[in-house]
Amino acid sequence: WKDGHFSGTLNTGAVTASGDVVISASNSRFEVIDTDSSLKTVLAAGDSLGTVGTYTNHPFHIRTNTQSAIVVDTSQRVGIGTAAPAAALHVSKDSGSAISEVAHFVGGGSTDDKTQITVGGNTSSALVSFGFRNTGSGFGYIANASDAEVLTIDGGNSRVGIGTAAPSTLLSVGSGGDARAGNTDFVISDNTPQIELRD
Repeated sequence: WKDGHFSGTLNTGAVTASGDVVISASNSRFEVIDTDSSLKTVLAAGDSLGTVGTYTNHPFHIRTNTQSAIVVDTSQRVGIGTAAPAAALHVSKDSGSAISEVAHFVGGGSTDDKTQITVGGNTSSALVSFGFRNTGSGFGYIANASDAEVLTIDGGNSRVGIGTAAPSTLLSVGSGGDARAGNTDFVISDNTPQIELRD
C-alpha cells in the first residue's frame, strides 16, 4: 500500500478490523490470496473504474446468508439461482409450487408506458420485443423492430390481437393483408370482405 489510514485496530495474520479501513493511492487495490489454490480476489479503484472479482481462473460469488446469490464463472457467464450457468445469463428458481416466477420486470406506471425485453441479431432491423403496455387493464405484446405490435394480448378481457394493438373480440385481426391457414385451405382477405373455405 502506498498510503494506509486505519480507524480502530487492524491486526495482521488472522486479520481483524474495527471501524474504517481506507486505502488511498493512485490505482489502489486490496488483494486477498488463498495460499493453497493461489486464488486471488481483488477490490480495486483505478482512474475511472472500480472493480471487484477474481484475478485468477476461478469463479466469483456474491453471497447472502452464506448462500450464493450471483455467480460469475470463468467464462464470464452469470448465474442467478444456479452455481453452474449454461448461458451468458442463466436464471433458475424452483419455488416448489406450480408457478415459479424467475424474473419480474416493472417499468413506468404512467398510461401507455411500456416495459419490454428486446432480443435479436447484429443489426437494428433484426429485433423482436416482448413486453407489457400499461394501458387499461394491461396489454402483453410482441413487437417488431419498428416497435409496432405484431401480437397483442389483452389480459384483462382475455382477447388476442394480430396486427392490431386494440383487440375488440376474442380474436381480432387487423388490416393489411391476408390471413391464411395452410397454403390455400382457409383465407381471410383484406381486399374482399369474405371468408373462403377451400378443399
